Amino acid sequence: MKKISKTDIFMTIITLILILQTVLFAFYNPIISMIFAALLVVIAIVFIIGRNSVRRRVKQLVYSAALSADDTDGLFSNTDIPIMVVSGGRILWCNSPFKVSVAGGKNLVGVLQDEILDSAALEALDHLKSCELAYNNKIFLVYSAIQQQGTVYYFVDQTNLKKTATEYKLSRPVVAIVAVDSLDEVTHNMRDSERIKITGKIQNVIEHWFADAKGVMTTLSNDRFLLLFDEKNLKIFEEGKFKILEEIRNKDFGEKINVTLSIGVGYKAGSARGCEDLAVQALDMALGRGGDQVVIKPQGADYRFYGGVNAATEKRARVRTRIIASAISELVSGSENVIIMGHKYSDLDCLGAAYALYGIINTLDRPVAIALNKNETLAKPLLEYIEENDPECKILNDEQAQSLVTKKTLVIIVDTHRPMFVDCQSVLEKAKNIVVIDHHRKAVDYIDNATVFYHETAASSACEMVTELLQYITSGNIGKLEADALLSGIMLDTKNFVLHTGVRTFEAAAILRKSGADPVKVKKMFSGTMPLYKNRVRIASSAELFDDCAVAINEIEDADTRIATSQAADELLNIDSVKASFVICKTADKYNISARSLGEVNVQLIMEILGGGGHRTMAASQIEAESFDDAKEKLKQAIDEYKQNR
Repeated sequence: MKKISKTDIFMTIITLILILQTVLFAFYNPIISMIFAALLVVIAIVFIIGRNSVRRRVKQLVYSAALSADDTDGLFSNTDIPIMVVSGGRILWCNSPFKVSVAGGKNLVGVLQDEILDSAALEALDHLKSCELAYNNKIFLVYSAIQQQGTVYYFVDQTNLKKTATEYKLSRPVVAIVAVDSLDEVTHNMRDSERIKITGKIQNVIEHWFADAKGVMTTLSNDRFLLLFDEKNLKIFEEGKFKILEEIRNKDFGEKINVTLSIGVGYKAGSARGCEDLAVQALDMALGRGGDQVVIKPQGADYRFYGGVNAATEKRARVRTRIIASAISELVSGSENVIIMGHKYSDLDCLGAAYALYGIINTLDRPVAIALNKNETLAKPLLEYIEENDPECKILNDEQAQSLVTKKTLVIIVDTHRPMFVDCQSVLEKAKNIVVIDHHRKAVDYIDNATVFYHETAASSACEMVTELLQYITSGNIGKLEADALLSGIMLDTKNFVLHTGVRTFEAAAILRKSGADPVKVKKMFSGTMPLYKNRVRIASSAELFDDCAVAINEIEDADTRIATSQAADELLNIDSVKASFVICKTADKYNISARSLGEVNVQLIMEILGGGGHRTMAASQIEAESFDDAKEKLKQAIDEYKQNR
C-alpha cells in the first residue's frame, strides 16, 4: 500500500475546508460562495501543477543518474539501494529502501540534508564523490551523482561487512615471547631443585595473568615462554599497561631474588611465523634497552614501549666479552685501515674509549685514526692531554677521515649506536664493515648494518666495556695514557663511582689503576675555570621545581654553554627531594636539554618522548622551540606523559 505524504494530507484538509465554506456561503451569499469556489479551483490547479513539476524534477534527476550508470529501468523503479535526492539543501525525494534502511521508517522529505549528511561527509563527497557515513547505528558507503537540478545520493549498507572486518582484525594472531631477565645470574648459586621451584613460581604468575586471554602458552626453555593469542587481548593488555611487569617485580620469590621480565610482541605480519619474527625483534629491543619492559612491534609500524623502570641486571660471566674481543681482533687483522669515532659533542667517555682502542690497534700494525670534530668536543682537557703526551696520534676531521674510507676500512663506533648522533656521518655512510660498542639503552633507529654490535646496558660506560675488551685483545697490557683516558670516562659517567656502578665497574677501575692510571691527573680533567663555575652556580640557583624535578635555563650562549649546562644538571641533583634535573640551553637554532637523575626517574624515556635518548640516569635531547618558555613547556609535557605511563 502506497504511503500518503504529509503534504497530501495537508492539502486534502485545506480543500475540504474550502469546499465546506463554499457550500455554507451558497445559502447566505452566492457571490462569496463563487469567490471561494474560484479560489478552490486555483489552489487545486497550483497544487497539481506543483506536484507534477516536483515529480518530473525528481524523475529527471534519477533518470539522469540512471543514464550515467547504464541501468535506467532498474535504478529508477526496482533497485534495492537506498536513494536520496537533494536540491537546495533539502531532501526532495527518497525511495522506500532509504526510508526503511537509512531513515528507520521516517519520511524525511522536506528536511535539511544535514539531518543525514554532516559537513565532513559533504566535504568528502565533494572531493572524492564517496564517503563512509555512520547513521542510525549503521555504517553506509555513500556515493553522489551531481546533476544540474540537484544531487542524487546512493547508500550502500556496510554494517555487516564492517562488523566482520572488525572481528577479523581483533582475531588476528599475536605472538609474544616472554624472557626472564638474567635468571641464570640470580639463581647461579642454587641447587637444581631450588632453581626449578623458582622457575615454577614465575611460570605460575605468568599463567595466571595470561589465563583471561584464552590463548596458548608453551615453554621454550627455563627462562623463555611463547604466548599466542588474539589481537583483541593485546588491546586489553595495553590498556592495563602490562601489569604482569609490576606483578613479577613485586613478587616475593624468597632468597632475596629480584626477578623482572622482558616481553617482545609481534603482530599484523599476515602469518604466525611472521609475527614470531617480529616478536624476536621486539624482544631483542627490550633486552637491548635494559629489560623489565614490553616492546611491541607491528608490521610496518614503529615500536611501542611499556615499563622499563628498573636498571639492567649486571652479568657476571665474561664469555660474550671474550667472543666480541676475538671477533674485533679478526676484523682488525682483515682490514686495510681502522677509523674510530664516537658521538657528536664527544665527552670523556667517548674520547677515552676511542683513544684506548686507537692505542691498542696501533700496536697491531694496522693504520688507525680517530675521527673527531675538535671544535665541538666537550673533552678538551683529555684531548689536550693526549696531544701533549702522544703528538703522533692521528685525530682527523670529517673530510680527512672520509678520504681514508675504502671497501676494506673498519669503522668502530663507540659510546653511541644511533646513526644521527655519530660525529662524522659521511664516514659511517661509506663504511662497509662496522663495529658498535655502546652502553646506552637501545633506540629504535640503531645502526642495523653493524658486523659486530656489542651492546651492554648494564655497563657504566663505554670505557668500562673497552677496558674489558682490551684484556682479551692485548692480554691485559694497557698503556698508562690509555688507562688515564679510560678512567676519566668511567668517572664521568658514574659521577665518581656513585651512579650506575656494578662489580665489573670497580674491577675495570682496578685494572686501570694497576696499568698506571693516575687518579690525580684524571681529577684535573674535570677542573673548570672560574667563569664556568660561576655560570654553573647561576644556572642552578635559577632552577624551579616541577613536582620532584628541577628545571633550569642557561641563557648564555658561548663556547662553554654545553659544559655549563651538563654540570648544572649534575649540581641540581644535590638538592633534597629532587629526583631528576633538566637544564635547557640554546646552540644555533636548536634548544638542547641535559637530563640527569639518581636512578628513580628514567630520564632516557623522557628524552625519547622529545626525540632524544641516552641512559637511565643521563640523557639529552635537541628540540625545536620558539623560545625558552616554549622549550620548558614541551619538557614539562614530556615529564607529565612519562609519569602518566608509569
